[in-house]
Amino acid sequence: MSEYFQERAKQALIFRLLMLQQSEGDCFGIKEELKKELNKREEILTRKMTTFLGGSSVSVMDHLIWPWFERMEVLELREYAAQNPNLKLWMAAVREDPTVKALLLDRKNLQNFIRLYFENSPEAWDYGL
Repeated sequence: MSEYFQERAKQALIFRLLMLQQSEGDCFGIKEELKKELNKREEILTRKMTTFLGGSSVSVMDHLIWPWFERMEVLELREYAAQNPNLKLWMAAVREDPTVKALLLDRKNLQNFIRLYFENSPEAWDYGL
């Protein structure tokens, strides 16, 4: 499976986990899948011996997957990434990138949007804009 499709699968895991948390369902299986996917990213960074996925400087690859890691932090799922030291360093380094800094999500806005979304409130449609 290409890296693109692997990344899409990981993204879906985050949303599936969020939906199960909201419904108070059993999240164990999805949490384990998420850990495995994050471990794969850790292995890539370890094997490459670089700070960023594309090399020694931030690249499109880093920018493409950053939003999902940013959402993990906002959704209080950062403990999964924290178990991977190189991934944790990658997150800190990407967060310092000027482009990423300029586009960081407001934590409260995202949390409130998610709450409204799961309440099926029409206010979620343009919340935070």
